[in-house]
Amino acid sequence: YVQNFNFGFQGEVMPDLRVDLEYRGSKGTRLHAGGNVYPNQIDPKELSRGAVLTQTISTPEQAAAAGLPYPYAGFSGLGAYTLLPFPQLSSRSLSAFGDPVGNSTYHSLNLIVTKRMSKGYYLYGAYTFSKNISDVTNVANGGGGGGIQDTYNRRAAKAVIAADRTHVIKAVMTWELPVGRNRTLLAGAGPVLNAIVGGWSLSALLNYSSGTPLGHPNSRVTPNFWNGPSIYANFTTPPGGFKRIFNPDTFNPWNAADPGNRFFDPSAFSDAAPQSLGNSPNRFPQVRMLWTWNEDATLVKSFTIQERFRLLFRLEMFNIFNRHYFGSPNMNMNNAYFGNIINASGRRTGQLGARLEW
Repeated sequence: YVQNFNFGFQGEVMPDLRVDLEYRGSKGTRLHAGGNVYPNQIDPKELSRGAVLTQTISTPEQAAAAGLPYPYAGFSGLGAYTLLPFPQLSSRSLSAFGDPVGNSTYHSLNLIVTKRMSKGYYLYGAYTFSKNISDVTNVANGGGGGGIQDTYNRRAAKAVIAADRTHVIKAVMTWELPVGRNRTLLAGAGPVLNAIVGGWSLSALLNYSSGTPLGHPNSRVTPNFWNGPSIYANFTTPPGGFKRIFNPDTFNPWNAADPGNRFFDPSAFSDAAPQSLGNSPNRFPQVRMLWTWNEDATLVKSFTIQERFRLLFRLEMFNIFNRHYFGSPNMNMNNAYFGNIINASGRRTGQLGARLEW
């Protein structure tokens, strides 16, 4: 179930101008999160037994000599199987489906300013400052990370979600240009001049948001007999702290290994110690992708044809300033480009349209 909380203040600070300031929050409890449960996972504290885990155990005497329990009469299998919650399954997997074990919390502060349509223009702007935390694994993943490491310690997987963006700014505006017959400028324009300068309107949609958090890489080394989720890498804070070091001005799309493409210090990560789980957090909220900036605009020209017909021409531009968006850094420690951003996307596009209204 999900509980939602919100309260706020709303007021008209001047004619046609409204301001909203509000808090919005939610708390998810017992969310379906089957991917967080591995019913037959070995307990990580048993990994320190080492080579005993791959020793064949066929009798109670062999189990006692190895310091292992003998699960049931007639058992024969690896020593690690004796330590599983369901030893009779041995190497066969046991999956969970829809277990209600997930949790989430969301808090946000929202400022909304609305200028209702008057005097030929309309404005709407919204700013959101928020934080979204969850241990549910089936959310969109970005920048590495996601998932859990140990089903016995699901609490450790709770972190800001992959799609978390601390700051989000959105704005919409429409302006009917005050030019032409019965307008502020050239109000007495004749039919020909009015057909040229009148009936123009401009609108824009602005979207700006801060980056999503960096996830963790997985270790290239896994413990002897590990039947649980992926092992996180070990993390050591580098000198000067762990932070984003990427400079968009040095990005080299022709050479993925270029040091100028480095997003973070890859030496901060190493393989997990033998017979141990990694100590990396699920995500690093202090290291985030770059801000995304996008502006779309539409220019419309309206022609009145007699009284019953109106012809509209539209020019629509998307990503009008031709901004580029960098992909997430490579999070595969086996890759020569580990820690580097290797791709970028984004381009300006436009389209023309016409519509006849009657």
